[in-house]
Amino acid sequence: MILRGIDRIQYGSYAELQEGLAKLLAQELPVKPAHDVENQLDLLRGQALKLITESEGLTVADIAKLLGMSIDMAKLVIYPMVNDKLEMKAKTRVPKTGESHTSSAASIQMFGSDDKIIWSAP
Repeated sequence: MILRGIDRIQYGSYAELQEGLAKLLAQELPVKPAHDVENQLDLLRGQALKLITESEGLTVADIAKLLGMSIDMAKLVIYPMVNDKLEMKAKTRVPKTGESHTSSAASIQMFGSDDKIIWSAP
């Protein structure tokens, strides 16, 4: 086998040369990401927080629409701020009476056979 070299690359086949060139290029000309994902998320969280403080009672779908993103992306932006900077509340409707009230998004209610609340938490 004949050993050839280019700069710091030693190779015995074109596959080895390709691998060596890839390593050399990565060392000499590293690719820098166009943006940092965490910084982008922090920026979006700031925009979402400003939007939420200006308009109370927005849903995740509303926030997604106002920020021009999908609902899944809005969840990724908003949920880490819940219980830290944000409080989530859900509107629930009581069967039969149609009465609506605001409660925690994590609340649970049990209804009896007469559709009256027999237990709730919190």
